[in-house]
Amino acid sequence: MQLNLQTFLPEFTIVKNASTHDSAEAYDLCINLKSGEIAVFDKVYVDFKHLLQLDNKGVFWVTRAKDNMAYRIICQHQKPKGNIISDDLIELTIAKSHEAYPKKLRLVTANIEINGQEKSMQFITNNLTWASSSICDLYQCRWGVEVFFKQIKQTLQLSDFLGHSQNAILWQVWMALLAYVLLRFVSFLGKWIKDARSWETTKAEKDLYEFNARSLISLWNDEYTTRIAGLQGWHK
Repeated sequence: MQLNLQTFLPEFTIVKNASTHDSAEAYDLCINLKSGEIAVFDKVYVDFKHLLQLDNKGVFWVTRAKDNMAYRIICQHQKPKGNIISDDLIELTIAKSHEAYPKKLRLVTANIEINGQEKSMQFITNNLTWASSSICDLYQCRWGVEVFFKQIKQTLQLSDFLGHSQNAILWQVWMALLAYVLLRFVSFLGKWIKDARSWETTKAEKDLYEFNARSLISLWNDEYTTRIAGLQGWHK
């Protein structure tokens, strides 16, 4: 699933059985990303050929390094401070991996607090300008995906299926996602209307602004009525 961490809404979802590895779906999940956007994903999705493809598109990415990743340190990139243990530029040393990603990578090692305990974690990225701490913070945002699935299961009872055939499960999953998007849209609509009314002082003007705000949302084209980020960006 591709989850927008600004709106906390799913933008692209693949529902399938577990017959293929998750990394095989990464190409489809990231196909709509544009230059300058940021992808943050778990190390299970690490495929160096795909990472190079994202880099060539101008997409920045952050993920965890696999435990068995073989590499050579080229030089120190930034001086470590705070919870940062090291920040180095590296290159992959296994021939197949180096062929898939011949460019330099940035490897950040840091102490991250998880459930009240510090744990050393390694992150890799293709961005060479961000602060080391920003890379760690970005990856921690990925845990919002876990929160999202927890909300889906608890709020929409997705853990209890009424039917167990493939078609029945697919219907329930898609309906749960649709219900979640609609609930988030209703929540956003309430804030939009409240903001619109706050812009004026008289009741007549407030009513007019509310009418205009509702009309704008109702008449927005299909792409942006389902992508709240578009509405928020226009509003700002």
